Amino acid sequence: MLRQVEVWLVDESLEATALDGTAFAARLCNPESFAMTSGVVVPLDGDLLDEISADSLNLLASNHTQPTRLADDPRFVTAIYRAAIDQGVMADVVFE
Repeated sequence: MLRQVEVWLVDESLEATALDGTAFAARLCNPESFAMTSGVVVPLDGDLLDEISADSLNLLASNHTQPTRLADDPRFVTAIYRAAIDQGVMADVVFE
């Protein structure tokens, strides 16, 4: 969403387990004309987005003027993972 780019995501486990309309954050790998998740998939909800937004605004103010640059900043990923762990969101994620 930050990059304002649509990608064709290939992830069979995510498709089998995620409900329609699920929002999530994940690192993407683009080996060809499609994308795959790589690493941890973090489910997003309003509370988590609020916490991430507070951290992101600080990053935007300090170093980045464009959301696409924010998406590439490793501290943004850290903010997402930290917020998910702090709020207990990851307790419901099952890894296979």
